[in-house]
Amino acid sequence: MVDDDPEAIDMFLLYLYTAELPKMNEVCLRDRLQRAHSAFKLGDKYNVPPLRNLGYAWVYLCIHRVMAVQAPPAAELFDWINGIWGWEIQGASLAKETILNGLVGNFDTIVGLDGFETLVRVNSDFVVDLLRALGEERAE
Repeated sequence: MVDDDPEAIDMFLLYLYTAELPKMNEVCLRDRLQRAHSAFKLGDKYNVPPLRNLGYAWVYLCIHRVMAVQAPPAAELFDWINGIWGWEIQGASLAKETILNGLVGNFDTIVGLDGFETLVRVNSDFVVDLLRALGEERAE
């Protein structure tokens, strides 16, 4: 666990000893992206589904929070999303699907947000996945 984020290890130990996870409202919104990333990676690494699921939930809520009030800044969210598309871990596809579902439902809003154009320009894999998800959504 030496290479893991100390806050993620705290979440991990909290869950192991108490079967509880931190409440989302106990975490500063700006820190949710980092904590979601850490929770997801640690849950995936040690096969602890509740931590992985907590990461998914926080990612989804962050996307919707950005759509509503621009906090955390959209550019920060898009930088983080760009990083996720480079993940090589087992559960990365589910994290990506969670993100895509949140973005597709708010597509008309996200295209104008700060940082989206940069994300599209630098990450062709993300663009392909987003277009696929948009096509599936429109087909339904």
